[in-house]
Amino acid sequence: MWLGEENKKDGIAVKLFADEVIIKSSSRFFQDIIVARNKMFGKFLVFKEGENWTMQVTEKWDFYSEALVHVPMTAHDNPKDVLIIGGGDGSTLCQVLKHNIRRVVLVDIDEEVIRIGKEIMVPQCFSDPRVVIYSEDALKFVKEYEGKFDVIIGDYSDPYPDLPAKTLIKDEFYKGLSKLLRKDGIIALQAGSPIFQIDILKRIYLGLKKHFEKVSVYCSPVSVYPGGIWCYAIASNTVDFRKPKRVFRGIFYNEKIHEALFKLPTFIEKHLEEEHHGQQEG
Repeated sequence: MWLGEENKKDGIAVKLFADEVIIKSSSRFFQDIIVARNKMFGKFLVFKEGENWTMQVTEKWDFYSEALVHVPMTAHDNPKDVLIIGGGDGSTLCQVLKHNIRRVVLVDIDEEVIRIGKEIMVPQCFSDPRVVIYSEDALKFVKEYEGKFDVIIGDYSDPYPDLPAKTLIKDEFYKGLSKLLRKDGIIALQAGSPIFQIDILKRIYLGLKKHFEKVSVYCSPVSVYPGGIWCYAIASNTVDFRKPKRVFRGIFYNEKIHEALFKLPTFIEKHLEEEHHGQQEG
C-alpha cells in the first residue's frame, strides 16, 4: 500500500510505501488517521481531510520538526516555558524536550491524534513530567489562558476555511499569541508550502506583522511534503532570531543551518516584498 500526500486540486501526490499499517483510526475532524511504517522513514502519520490526504510527520529524517523548534529555541537566551499549538502527534514535543526547559504546554483540539501520539508515535515524550496537555480549541485557549511563555510554536494542520485549523489564521488568534508571549519571547509558526500554499504563507506573515515588531520567514527542505520545501513564520518584539544564542545539533539542524534558513529563494522574497508594500500602501 502506498500512503502519503494526495491533493487532487493541486494535482500532486507524495507517497511512501507502507510495509506495515500499524493503526487505522478516525476522529471528528479527520475521516482517516493512519500510522504506517516505511523502511526508510520509520513510522509515519497521514490524515484524510475531505478528498485529500496529508502527510503529517515521519519518525526518521524529520527536518520539519527540527527547523520549526530549534530555530526559536536556540534564538532565545533561556527558554523555560514553551507552548505548542497543535502537535498532537508528539514530534514537535520531542524536539522541545531536548532543551533545558521547565514546562511545555501542548494544546491540540483532536483527542484521537493525542492518543495516537501517546500510545504509538512517541509515548516516551508524553510521559515526561514537564509536559502538560490540553485537548481544546487553540483559539479559545490563547484568548482565555492566564500565563506567559518564552517560546510559542505553531504545529497545526493547514488553516484553510473548511479545515480544523481554520480559526488559527484570524487576527484574534495573533492577538491572543501576543498576550501570552513574554517581552523577550519568540513565536514560530508552520506557514505552508511556498509553492502550493503561498496564500497561507502571506496571510500568516501579515497577521504576525500587525502584532509584533520583528517578523520574518525562514524555510527548510522537507522530503515528504509537497514541493520539498516548507516555510515557517517567526516573530518577536525584541529578539534577533536570525542567530542562535547556543550551539545545538540535530540530524538536520545546527548553528550554521540556523542562519542559512533565513536566506530565501528569490520567488519567496518577491511575494513577501509585495505583501509588505501592499500593507504599507493600505
